[in-house]
Amino acid sequence: MEPLLKQSVGIDISKQTFVASICYLYQTQKQKFSTTCCFENSKTGFNQLVK
Repeated sequence: MEPLLKQSVGIDISKQTFVASICYLYQTQKQKFSTTCCFENSKTGFNQLVK
């Protein structure tokens, strides 16, 4: 596996839900994106994101 240089999390928040995705940047400048996950905009949804 290539050495990982950086990780970034993108979150789009609306009134009832939010969507999150992770981007991995490797030393070779190759990028890999996770699938997007949708959560309820509540304490439960934020706890799910952390897990």
